[in-house]
Amino acid sequence: MYLTREEERILDGEEGEAESLALRVLVKVGEALGAERLVPVVHAHASGISYSNIGEPGLRFIEHLARMGGKVRVYATVNPIGMDSEYWPSMGVDSGFAEKQLRVLRALRDMGFELALTCTPYYLRRPKLGEHLAWGESSAVAYANTVYGARTNREGGPLALMAALVGRTYLAGMHLDENRRPTLLVDASWAGVGSATEAGLLGGLLGELVGEGVPYIVGVPRWREGWVKELCAAAGALGSLAMCLIEGVSPEAPKFRAELSGLERVQVEPRDLESVKEKLSGGGEPDLLYLGCPHASLEELRELARLLEGRGRVRREFWVGVSRTVFLEALREGLVEKLRSHGIKVWKDTCPVVAPLRGAGFRTVGTNSVKTAFYMPRMHGIGALVMGLEEMVEYAFRE
Repeated sequence: MYLTREEERILDGEEGEAESLALRVLVKVGEALGAERLVPVVHAHASGISYSNIGEPGLRFIEHLARMGGKVRVYATVNPIGMDSEYWPSMGVDSGFAEKQLRVLRALRDMGFELALTCTPYYLRRPKLGEHLAWGESSAVAYANTVYGARTNREGGPLALMAALVGRTYLAGMHLDENRRPTLLVDASWAGVGSATEAGLLGGLLGELVGEGVPYIVGVPRWREGWVKELCAAAGALGSLAMCLIEGVSPEAPKFRAELSGLERVQVEPRDLESVKEKLSGGGEPDLLYLGCPHASLEELRELARLLEGRGRVRREFWVGVSRTVFLEALREGLVEKLRSHGIKVWKDTCPVVAPLRGAGFRTVGTNSVKTAFYMPRMHGIGALVMGLEEMVEYAFRE
């Protein structure tokens, strides 16, 4: 691999031991993937920082990098952790777990990471067309490539962390033009996509069908921000998709219209979405309802508040997950107080997918997130039921 003089200095340890280690790792991975050089990135986002996921080995690794003096070179953010960093006792989180999780955060802070603790880093800084990123959160990767035309691979958490320390990643995969071309034409005109949940089911279907390709999606006349977010999250969870091209949404889609006639075509129908829903749903009636995977936006909180108008307190455990940025905005707007007045628990910094829920007593989670429904049985042994948001609200008040 070709390295610049600056990169050679970093590799030789002239700019720090941690930075040298980071560059060695990136070079080795890049060489294995055939990358000819590295490319500067403007934003790194590290996943895999919940102690529930990384355990003691991950904690020791992150603290080791901090003790080596590692410092980020670019804007760098991190994914949700296993608890609300302020209200974790109310979540029922064990103090021993909390102590380990807070040590992870201290080490990351010492290295200069912004502790945004969210899977929606695009709400913090909107990516630009063509710019290079090193993101390690599958839903955010697909969203950045799809909606903004930014360029990032699905990095593992440690790789994104390494990229933050040197401000570079390997030039391969989704950073290259040839890997961003459509590989399948998906006609969703008969699918009847009309909600975030249905968009998520379409994403789950594409994740299963396409593998690592790039589907070009036509036939949905109106896309809302939350719908695209759920589609990308589901496509990344049920498959290896790092990008979709959506007509009317993706800035790169128009330049490929002339190529569509030569692509294999798939017609999606309502029964296809229902099949995905049936495969993901199981475990009985929900005793936990969850909104916020990926983290809920301010608009989604407003929609939930609207559906709760004129009602009392919910009869089921109902959680909402948001970033701390959205949490503060919702506080100022009075949304947090309004939701809490109905018995809704609003958590920041975390998500049930990466929280220590085993042993918490929940049997089944009802959610509008296909990603949540996919991971909960696999990571926590908890059943799932895919529901629309309005259906979740109605169920929350059922006797």
